[in-house]
Amino acid sequence: MTAHTRWQRWSWPLALTALALLAVGLRLYAIDRQSLWADEGISRTYALRSVDVIIGEALRGLHPPFYYLVLHGWSRLVGTGVAELRALSALAGAVGVVVTTVLARRWAGPGAALVTALAALTAPLAIHYGQEARMYSLVMTLASVLWLWYDEWSRHGRRRALVGYGISATALIFSHAFTPTVIVVPAVLGALQLWRSRRWPLLAGWGIGHLILAAISLAWMLLNRERLAAWPAGATAPWYTMPFDMLASFSLGRDPPSALYVWLVPFGVLLVASLGRLDGRMPPWAPLLWCGVPLLALMLLSLEQPYYRPRFLLLALPAFHLLLGRGAAVLQAALARRTRHVMPIAAALLAVAAIGPLQREWFDPAAWRDDFRGVSAAIERSARDDDIIIANGHAQFDALKAYLERPLRREVVPRVRPLDRVAVEHQLGALGDQPRRVYAVYYVLHEADPEQVIPAWLTANSFIGGSRWYGGVQLAIYELAHLDGPARPVDITFADAIALTHVRVGPDAVLPGDAVLIELDWQLQDAATPLDVFVHLVDAAGRIVAQYDGPLASADAAQHVTQRIALVTTRDDAPGWHRILVGVVRAADGTRLTASVAGDALEVAEVALIAPQAAAP
Repeated sequence: MTAHTRWQRWSWPLALTALALLAVGLRLYAIDRQSLWADEGISRTYALRSVDVIIGEALRGLHPPFYYLVLHGWSRLVGTGVAELRALSALAGAVGVVVTTVLARRWAGPGAALVTALAALTAPLAIHYGQEARMYSLVMTLASVLWLWYDEWSRHGRRRALVGYGISATALIFSHAFTPTVIVVPAVLGALQLWRSRRWPLLAGWGIGHLILAAISLAWMLLNRERLAAWPAGATAPWYTMPFDMLASFSLGRDPPSALYVWLVPFGVLLVASLGRLDGRMPPWAPLLWCGVPLLALMLLSLEQPYYRPRFLLLALPAFHLLLGRGAAVLQAALARRTRHVMPIAAALLAVAAIGPLQREWFDPAAWRDDFRGVSAAIERSARDDDIIIANGHAQFDALKAYLERPLRREVVPRVRPLDRVAVEHQLGALGDQPRRVYAVYYVLHEADPEQVIPAWLTANSFIGGSRWYGGVQLAIYELAHLDGPARPVDITFADAIALTHVRVGPDAVLPGDAVLIELDWQLQDAATPLDVFVHLVDAAGRIVAQYDGPLASADAAQHVTQRIALVTTRDDAPGWHRILVGVVRAADGTRLTASVAGDALEVAEVALIAPQAAAP
């Protein structure tokens, strides 16, 4: 065997191996940089359970159990850390890149395989979900494997390919409720092929097998019909905008900024070109149907209920990449007399288009997932043993468990949905049997509590320690305590319109990690614009140790407002005397209002932060 023959024999396997390694590397890069988010917390909780519990819980949940069972086995091998759990999706995504490239070579030739490989390798959406401990990357790869087995069977009629197809289809059905949309196309194409060849026994088996899969899928949807009917509306796009949103997401990743839309042009050109004729190759109907049927199904479903999420269409992303590769091959054939560089130009454009989205994915915190790691760190800094965490869903606790070390009491509020006001107020009232701090973790609160019953009750019955957003999750702190002693009159005016009339502060000395309680009485003579108040606890060096920033009044506020605020310290704060400063700002631009005394911040009290040993008897 000559060297040239050996190279021809091994070049393709070596290229696929290199492609797989590159795909794994891109998906493992900075894989634990972002926090677990709520749904990944659910995955982690499932991974820690036994097989029988996983199946039982999945029967009461929205998603079938296949991914959770695979993740359970994977975690037994590699561990349950964030990177370890996500690595399963990274590996699955890399396999999907290789399988999609093999399909591209079969359907449109080596040149198309090159462009498809690069598109699949660097796809921002695929990399994002290849770094997430959820089923979507696995589903995408299973869809590619399904089509590869179908192609193998339809070309050569091999029994092992039929077995592989059946296993892949079954795994898909048990992975996600939306996967039948990717099975229906090869099911119909295979039935037509068997009908034309008059292979009646095999056609009967083919039909019965797919009817069984359809029955399983239908049974699962009926089992979850109440959950599906209550699917949250959210900020989803109208159904008629879904094709463009799909193009943008598949090309540029999740929620791409409009500044990147110029890069949709080369993607659009290649997609249009993919409809052209390619001598000696399959027509584009298979990838078109693979890509189009799930989109059409989601559009139809969203006419009544807004189910659309780009991740639900991830199973069609390989078909999108196949169309890009085919489009490049069609253009190369059409322009062969003028240039031979269509393929490298197309590949380069796709690679450059991925740079901006991947930079956002890896380096821009504003584009990252919800930061439950940050929430846990904030709680750890100040929590005491008798404090409590409440959340409006179990998923929040599933995510927090990966990071929170303190064994604090945890409670889901409301316990059941839809929320019952009386039951929730009774549940919250039971929290205040003794003074304690409440850390409220709010996630998509508009779904669990559309009337804001939970924050309204806590605001009315506690001192507010402030709130902060960590991506899409909010941490609000409340101090359930009593402030004794008379209020002290101050009579200070801000901008000749907002008067602070009385102040009550206590206690005079606190331990690091405790809270200073403040009650402020305001007289609003003219609140023409929305106003915010800031309250700072400042040490002797002028550093802000603790602070509260929140709304004081809207333009139509009542004339008298009483605010109850908690300045929450951390266990790391140094002992010493601290001043409490109060000021008012315009909410629109943050401009501080001038006080009737010197400056724009009023000192209302001094308190001492004392060392723990000084407080011991």
